[in-house]
Amino acid sequence: MKNIVVLTLSLLLLLGCSSNNREVASESTGMAGSYMDKAAPPALSEPVNDNTSPSTPIERKLIVMGNVRFRTGDLKKTNEEVLKLVEKYKGYIASQNESNSEYSIDQTIEVRIPSKDFTAFLKDIDKQSAHFDHKNINTQDVTEEYIDVEARIKTKKELEARYLEILKKANSVKEMMEVEAQLNQVRAEIESIEGRLKYLQNQTSFSTLTINFYQLTTKFHGFGYRFGEEVKQGWNGFIGFLLMLVRLWPFLFIVLPIVVLVRKWWRKRKLGKVGS
Repeated sequence: MKNIVVLTLSLLLLLGCSSNNREVASESTGMAGSYMDKAAPPALSEPVNDNTSPSTPIERKLIVMGNVRFRTGDLKKTNEEVLKLVEKYKGYIASQNESNSEYSIDQTIEVRIPSKDFTAFLKDIDKQSAHFDHKNINTQDVTEEYIDVEARIKTKKELEARYLEILKKANSVKEMMEVEAQLNQVRAEIESIEGRLKYLQNQTSFSTLTINFYQLTTKFHGFGYRFGEEVKQGWNGFIGFLLMLVRLWPFLFIVLPIVVLVRKWWRKRKLGKVGS
């Protein structure tokens, strides 16, 4: 037991010296719980790689997202060309939707393109437009977070390895259970941080572009078509009025005659009272 306590104190001392601005709280109780305290996670602004010299260039990690909207003369052909470009640059389609409005048919495709080819892909998309409505490109620099996440994973894995060493030297079931509880917590944290790292890797490796293109229909240009539509709507309104009258037939043929008869009877009765 004494050897374990000594080993634990040595472990905590090494953890305190291996990372800047990290503190390891230790409350020695003489039991295995004395080496269960966890190292504090590094701050986002904390330098991660102590071996990196100021002159070493840092690869920027950028998340690029954008959207474009343009008019095309041939919706089907443009759709085929966009799909060919996605295949050419080894990207993939995240979603695709088509919608119809009164004056146009719209196609919306969300694509993921390798970040290194995003600029070239965007230039090729520009060539497909007959008229550009708008183009928006947004860039988010996540370099600091990316480096920090990598550092946190490294630190947690070092802590995991040291807990495994302590676990080998545990002398009782209680000590083993205490170490394993902390070990499971560290492993859960590692999985969570690795999940974030995978997300950042995906977002920085592939840029996202939402492409919306549309084709104007003849409804927009043809006066004759619009005139015909108005005549059609007027006729439909007339038919609707007739149908409404049909729905009111009980009132017209039953209720209305009764109302008329009651009014006549009332008038005759009123006149009779006046004559008497």
